[in-house]
Amino acid sequence: MAGADVVFLCAAPRVNLRLMAEVRKDAAPQAVVSDVGGIKADICRAGRRLFDGRQGPWFIGGHPMAGRAQGGFAASGTDLFSQRPWVLTPRHSTPLEPLRRLQGLIESTGAHLALLTPEDHDRTVVAVSHLPQLLALGLMLCVGGRDRGMAGPALRDMTRLAHSPPALWNELFRARSELVMIELQRLRSYLSDLEMAVAFGEDMTRFFARAASLRDALDSVPVAPAARGA
Repeated sequence: MAGADVVFLCAAPRVNLRLMAEVRKDAAPQAVVSDVGGIKADICRAGRRLFDGRQGPWFIGGHPMAGRAQGGFAASGTDLFSQRPWVLTPRHSTPLEPLRRLQGLIESTGAHLALLTPEDHDRTVVAVSHLPQLLALGLMLCVGGRDRGMAGPALRDMTRLAHSPPALWNELFRARSELVMIELQRLRSYLSDLEMAVAFGEDMTRFFARAASLRDALDSVPVAPAARGA
């Protein structure tokens, strides 16, 4: 580690927090330290405390928005990050040089750089990653074993995340439980609206039209085929 220009913390978020003091001690003074975890506020607070950049490395929190439901080496691939956003969460005092060093390495993987505050990152990721994970679990628990061999691609695509590693997700849900609850309550309000519309035989066109419009906006952002497993 002493000769590394860039050091990545790639363990689970809680483990990364424990490793930071050792990395601070062993990394070269000119190094840039980052992580790839799905929670940014906690580790960035620790980074501000341990890495001031004046007498040692700089810390810049990071999170590549790519992955697959299955873990391990067998699920790896050279195109995993292609055309995917890689979020960095620098502080206002972070100099351009370490940020550009990270940017060059990130872009060499095929990813593109996105800059957010740690708090904005966590709010966004809970909505676009944590909530879909819970939806996949709930849907699979609801319909699993009742398909009579008739389940098609729609159900399989929507429940693919049922294979996600529970140990990692347990930690992520606990770490941001208040944000997860907000998103679940928002979802519940939409489900209540749909339930009432079905119960009273309402025309559902407005729901379909709004959802289709939002999906069109989502589809306007290109996603690499290899990253669709994320």
